[in-house]
This record gives sequence, C-alpha cells and structure tokens, in this order.
Amino acid sequence: MAIRTESHDVGCSGTNCLECGALDPQELSVFSTLIKCRRPLPIYLGDTWRCDACQYECADVAEMENHIIEAHEPEPMNTEDWEELLDDDPATDR
Repeated sequence: MAIRTESHDVGCSGTNCLECGALDPQELSVFSTLIKCRRPLPIYLGDTWRCDACQYECADVAEMENHIIEAHEPEPMNTEDWEELLDDDPATDR
C-alpha cells in the first residue's frame, strides 16, 4: 500500500494521504462502512491492521471491521456534521 506523505490541503498539513487506488475493493468497502457508521478507522502496519481506539491487532481487514463495529461506539456528531446534515440549500452542494 503506497502512502503519500505530503498534503495537498493546506488545512491538513502533516497528515498522510493514500494515493488513488491504494486500497483494494475489500479494504475500500471496510473503510466506507466504518465511515458511514462513524467508527474509528484502523491503521495499516504493513502486515497487520491495528485498531486506533484500543490497539487490537489482526491480519484480516474484515476481522478488524467486525472488531471495531462490535467493540466501539459511533463518534458523536459535531457542529459541522449537524450543519451539513441539516443544510437544505442546494446552492451550497458541490
């Protein structure tokens, strides 16, 4: 998995970005599910996945998805999330 270390967004300096196509379809599905469920995302260590919330490790990304959904509660909505959810103005959609 290739990881790009420079940031393209000035507001996100110092963060690591995945290059386009770095995740295989299964990994992309797991990340999409976890994001939709507002759960923490796992960290890939090269040969294992680590839960960012509790440091649980395993080699299988599907097992990690099950662990995160079963062991961790969804993140609470913040002000920006509520504003985005409640914003009905189609002119602001991009």
